[in-house]
Amino acid sequence: MGVRYAMSAPAVTMPMMASAQEAAQHMQHSGVGAVFAVDDNHLLGVVTDRDLTTRVLVPGL
Repeated sequence: MGVRYAMSAPAVTMPMMASAQEAAQHMQHSGVGAVFAVDDNHLLGVVTDRDLTTRVLVPGL
């Protein structure tokens, strides 16, 4: 099975300066578990639902 059958298209992106809450809301609205952080249409990183759990919720941020 090719990866294209498992991916969401189009890719879900957000501005790099978006808050963690905005990222979580965008993931929920889009029905995805990850969003790509971009700046001027350049990929800077990926934020996953696990990132939000372990880096934001667990430490109480």
